[in-house]
Amino acid sequence: MKKIIAKGMRLLLAGGITACCLIGCGSKVASETENQKAAEEKKEPEEKTADREADDSKVDNTDVKMDDKQEISYTESGIPVYGEGEKGKIKKYLSSLPDKVDSFQEMKKLGMIGGTHNRILYSEKENNYFDEEWYKFLTITRKSEERERDRKQGKAVHDISTAIAVVMLSYTTEGDTVYDYISYIDGKYYLYTDYSRDKFGGGEFYGSYEEVVAYTNAKEETVEYYLIREEDAPKEKWEKWLNAEDGYDMKKINQIYAVENSSNVTVIYNN
Repeated sequence: MKKIIAKGMRLLLAGGITACCLIGCGSKVASETENQKAAEEKKEPEEKTADREADDSKVDNTDVKMDDKQEISYTESGIPVYGEGEKGKIKKYLSSLPDKVDSFQEMKKLGMIGGTHNRILYSEKENNYFDEEWYKFLTITRKSEERERDRKQGKAVHDISTAIAVVMLSYTTEGDTVYDYISYIDGKYYLYTDYSRDKFGGGEFYGSYEEVVAYTNAKEETVEYYLIREEDAPKEKWEKWLNAEDGYDMKKINQIYAVENSSNVTVIYNN
């Protein structure tokens, strides 16, 4: 099973804020100064009430009709979201990451997921954590894929923008670090693999894709997830790419993660 990638991530939802301002008034018999003072004393608690109302109005608007585009980003661990035409920025970000990440806790802090072919390095609990983080990423992108598909079909959809990224950490046989960066922005996936720390390899790989599909590998007893270049490609077609005699073309189909069939987390399949 191939090396795949590891991550970290965040779902940031911004809600609307409403504020109301009330104007206080003073007594008729009070002087001008007294009127002003009375108005300020009356206004202060009303402004606090408005602030409380504003805080109460911060709600999850994922399923609410909105006039303005809402940004969704999964950058809780500080992972920036870059897309097509920003390869240089991705490369610069990955070069800023440690050459070695020595512990699960450090990976978690950096928002990374352990690469699939290195699962033996981690405990069952740690691998389950990585799986859960992967499913968080995939659940968000699946919902966005559905919205984008409906949009193209002329259906009414919420005007929501989705931007999310994850980093996966793998190691070569010699123990050199390899980082995979996967981002998703409004219906498009971008993959950048950084081999620069590989003493026997080096280089990079970059590609853009339309969706993620799931493949059950009975021999390995795993469910493997692949990025594919063609939107809504029939299963028969992408399986043919996958099982090509000379190996698959990573520009068309590229494995990014895999889970064991016995994993405690729910397996998400493509439609």
